Amino acid sequence: MSLNPSNVDSIDANQRSQLFNRRLHESQGGEVADVLANQLGLTASVFAYAQFRKSGFRLSPYQVNKTGRYGAIVVSFLLARQFGYHYATQRLGD
Repeated sequence: MSLNPSNVDSIDANQRSQLFNRRLHESQGGEVADVLANQLGLTASVFAYAQFRKSGFRLSPYQVNKTGRYGAIVVSFLLARQFGYHYATQRLGD
């Protein structure tokens, strides 16, 4: 906080901006939506990896012929994360 009167307008504008951004984030589910989305994404990617692991897939030596399965793990993370975020925003958001 500044006691300089010339800075009052910029301080007020900054506080209003922060309040608006925080309210917008909370209206979309807040931290819970982010955590739920990431948790579902990680769970889906672990499940995809486990399914690939049953057929002998390994991550460690990178090979070009495994690119499809790497992509499938990433896509499963992204899809499940999007589903989780959408679910949380619908249930917890305004």
